[in-house]
Amino acid sequence: MFSGAELVVHLFAPTDGPRAVAAYAYLREVWAGCREHLGMAEPVAALGLPVVMPRSVPASPDGLLAAQERPGDEVFQAVVRLEHDLVCLSAVLAPVPEPGVVDWVELRAAWNTVAGAMPSALVGAVLICQVHVSRPDGTSPPPLVSASPDLAEALALSLPPEEQRGGWAERGVTTGSGFALWEPGGGRDDRIERMLLVAAPSDRDAGLSDWTWIRADGSVAALPQYLGHAAKLRYHLRIWDGGGGLREMRRNLDESARQLREAALDSGDEQRSTGRSTSRDDLLARVRTGVVDLGAVTSRLGEMRHSVAIAAENMRAILDAERTSTIAHDPLGDDLALAEHVVRQLDADLDFLRLAVERASSVVALVDRLVEDHLPPRGQPGDPPADVPLTPTARRELRDELASLFGTGTAATELVEDAGLPRSRHRASAGTSAQEWWAEQLREMENGAVVAPYRTIIAVALRRYPYNSTLRRLARGD
Repeated sequence: MFSGAELVVHLFAPTDGPRAVAAYAYLREVWAGCREHLGMAEPVAALGLPVVMPRSVPASPDGLLAAQERPGDEVFQAVVRLEHDLVCLSAVLAPVPEPGVVDWVELRAAWNTVAGAMPSALVGAVLICQVHVSRPDGTSPPPLVSASPDLAEALALSLPPEEQRGGWAERGVTTGSGFALWEPGGGRDDRIERMLLVAAPSDRDAGLSDWTWIRADGSVAALPQYLGHAAKLRYHLRIWDGGGGLREMRRNLDESARQLREAALDSGDEQRSTGRSTSRDDLLARVRTGVVDLGAVTSRLGEMRHSVAIAAENMRAILDAERTSTIAHDPLGDDLALAEHVVRQLDADLDFLRLAVERASSVVALVDRLVEDHLPPRGQPGDPPADVPLTPTARRELRDELASLFGTGTAATELVEDAGLPRSRHRASAGTSAQEWWAEQLREMENGAVVAPYRTIIAVALRRYPYNSTLRRLARGD
């Protein structure tokens, strides 16, 4: 015999990250809806908490933040709790029980009026349809309720058929607390909303509340604590989205690195004749950016993997503390199996990402060595090397490029000094434009102050900007 159909809801929102503000705003809307539509306008005297939620995601220590209830014999309450990296809004809708009457349809409809559609910003949402079980002959209720298929099929008559997946009645679990638990709907591994069905002995109402709702001392109950970790697992799974975007990033970086290696190994003559030096510079910039981007993604994915592993460890610890044994296809065992699968998949993705970064970085190192090997030598006294033959137009282009890159400040004076022109012979920069200042420095070098002045100044500038296409073209005399 069944009685006391109740609905318990837990909504989990992140405390930080790009979705935290939107998720918390949704919790505040639900909180207000509980007051307006469900009559939860009074404080919960036993808890001594305000009835108003904080305006923003709180940074206070873990624990309850607010509580409200509807006056009367039934239990309609809502609380908000900060629990590590989650804000949880929990509500219970428990009408005065009528023996033999089990109907969650009205309770679900009342809750849907408040909650509406679950936003993607939430970490997760769980609706728990719970009921009390007694013996038909009126004798003492059983000490525990076993998750038998027969019991599940009897309760299925009170659930919407469209929310029941085939075979769910055989996939229940009897918890260490003596309650039966099923997940009639199931669905995608990354689902944001879950519906659970819990049956408890009729004389264990307080124990059921301590397990699914809130403990008498106000601390978090075991099931919502477990469900919060399970919600984080599925939240990370939605963000990861099977790793498809990561694989595309890895393929793009591999392809760019392959093209860069081919371009780097081309002969200088071929580069000059085909204009592929500029293409190589573009490829190098693309690969460098890709290495940085993929490195950042690898770091974030490692953090995700760590978070999933911690969630799985916490779920197991909660079940072990209750001495709850699971199998692969019951709701709790399915959570643990999913966590193990996600950790393995993330490990595989991390390995592939690290290899892609290593491959691309090795190509960048190769290009750096080739560029260094082909830089023009610095000027030395004695037998001077031939200077780069620059036309008047090319000299003006060099002047303008140096003025653009280095201006007339410290960077400019250090560059000219490195090229061999003592600082005592630098023209004062006050009252002159960058182009005028550089024209004077180059003219002083041409007068014999620096050996092979154009080759030297370009070589020194290239050591600071080794992939500048204008400087590299001028170094070739193009």
